Amino acid sequence: MSFDLAVWYEGTPVSHGDAAAKYELLHRNVDVGLAEHPGLAALYADLVARYPTRGCASDVDHDQVIWSAESKIVAHAVRLSIAVAAVALVHPVVEELAEREGLACFDPQQSRVRLPSAMRLLQMYGGLVQAVTEPNVQRVAQAVVQTAHARSHLVLEKGTERYVQVSPALHGTFGVEYREGGPERHFRFETGDLSEVKDIFESYTRGDDGWRHQHGWTRFQL
Repeated sequence: MSFDLAVWYEGTPVSHGDAAAKYELLHRNVDVGLAEHPGLAALYADLVARYPTRGCASDVDHDQVIWSAESKIVAHAVRLSIAVAAVALVHPVVEELAEREGLACFDPQQSRVRLPSAMRLLQMYGGLVQAVTEPNVQRVAQAVVQTAHARSHLVLEKGTERYVQVSPALHGTFGVEYREGGPERHFRFETGDLSEVKDIFESYTRGDDGWRHQHGWTRFQL
């Protein structure tokens, strides 16, 4: 088994769905017209210097632990198959290098694309809501109400580990969470007031952050 990733250059932001469609074609060795970018070669060189591929490894046993298939650049995309045991080690490095080079990193296991920070789009999705890129405030407010009445969940995401979400909690209340990075920046509170939930989601859509200093946020621990 392996954990696959693909890295390529995008001149403008793409949604998770658009990236997934491109990956499916790349996976079938179809050229999707990706642009050549010097960051791809730089990322690849840095990555294989840290974790040699089968073609250049001096320690075969180490190589087999890291990669389940040889890493390669095909049709202007770096394609990686990471051994499951090495995912926790290698995945963050790939994301770090992609951010440094201004590249998009696609995770087909989750059908999620991680864009470089300079071009991240707001994404809305949930149990009942059709995925939307860059929703306006009115659409977000409607989605919050729809989600609340159905006792479902809703997420507004600005990038990997950067989001607000709401889901049903006990006794008819709502569990609201936000995250801005690692586990130490993950917070939650519960409320029975739907207007509070709407205010947070609408503010997040507008880019306001006053809501972070309100409500009863406590650090969330799994």
